[in-house]
Amino acid sequence: LNRDWSKFTLDEVFRTKTESDVLHQLSYLRLSLESKEKLFSQMRDLIDEAARVSRREKMKYPNEELYPVSLLMAAIPKGFLD
Repeated sequence: LNRDWSKFTLDEVFRTKTESDVLHQLSYLRLSLESKEKLFSQMRDLIDEAARVSRREKMKYPNEELYPVSLLMAAIPKGFLD
């Protein structure tokens, strides 16, 4: 299920014509182990905070005022051509 939803989310990013409706950023980085672990931790923290905001806003706003957002964040320990 996770694999299917991840593929669907990325496919939708490339199908969407309005850039203001989607966010896509591809980067190649070279980091020390310490920096990589810090980056991964910060990414997890960002997603956790967004989930907390979502829970709060579901109680605060009527459903009609909330926008669905599917979020996919991924990182692999290799380069694009490795």
